[in-house]
Amino acid sequence: MLNKSICLPIHYPIIMQMPIDNQSIEIKQRTANLRRFARETIFLSAAKSNIHLIYLIKNMHGAPIPIKGVYWSLSHSHQMVCGIVSNSKVGIDIELIRPISLSLYNKIGNPEEWKICGGQSKLMFYRIWTSKEAVLKAEGVGIIDLDKCFVDSIIDDTHLIIQYKSLLWRIQHYYIDDYICSVVQNERDLHWMIL
Repeated sequence: MLNKSICLPIHYPIIMQMPIDNQSIEIKQRTANLRRFARETIFLSAAKSNIHLIYLIKNMHGAPIPIKGVYWSLSHSHQMVCGIVSNSKVGIDIELIRPISLSLYNKIGNPEEWKICGGQSKLMFYRIWTSKEAVLKAEGVGIIDLDKCFVDSIIDDTHLIIQYKSLLWRIQHYYIDDYICSVVQNERDLHWMIL
């Protein structure tokens, strides 16, 4: 059974492309900009959901802390940032789809998972990676628990199910340019907003 909780009827994952000139600045400032814009997507998602947020806080391990029942998650990769808010556990992850080494396939999925996925491919690698990351973010744990997440089933090109600690999590993917963004969907309707 999917992990269910009472939720807002519609959630708004926000994806934002960074300004082109962000690539030309030094890496420390570029990373700071990515973090700042990713946090901005949280406030945009909250506003779209009619949720009033004033600040965001994390625990000592860097995991987002819900504020008055509002959960949030963000991610950034190269030139894209994303974020989402919810009144139940939520996780989001975005990655640039790029070449990977063969050794990473076995780190992200076991042979049984690859069989469920119809074999190894670069796109499937990123679908699994971002899906597991989204689930672990929703649970407030880091990639240390990556080996406890398993692909349960592939629904279609934009949905799959991840099992983590005996719960099933439905993930929805959104593809933009050479990026994939994955969000814990479960029973929610998602309205993607691209800025």
